[in-house]
Amino acid sequence: MTKPHDAKEKKVDEAIKETFPASDPPAFGRSTGNEPANKPTSRQAAVISKEDIEAARQGEGHKKNQKS
Repeated sequence: MTKPHDAKEKKVDEAIKETFPASDPPAFGRSTGNEPANKPTSRQAAVISKEDIEAARQGEGHKKNQKS
């Protein structure tokens, strides 16, 4: 009769053989591909106008506006 520990060791050994010579170790955890998104999928990128860019360029802390 096989001990539970021996069965685990055999499973690990087989997984290592199957992945050789890959550099990543075998993964025994559960899949995480089905987790919900952290942010809403309907989220859109901000619309930035030319005026917004110019205001940011002239803003405080910009390296062109700092005195040496």
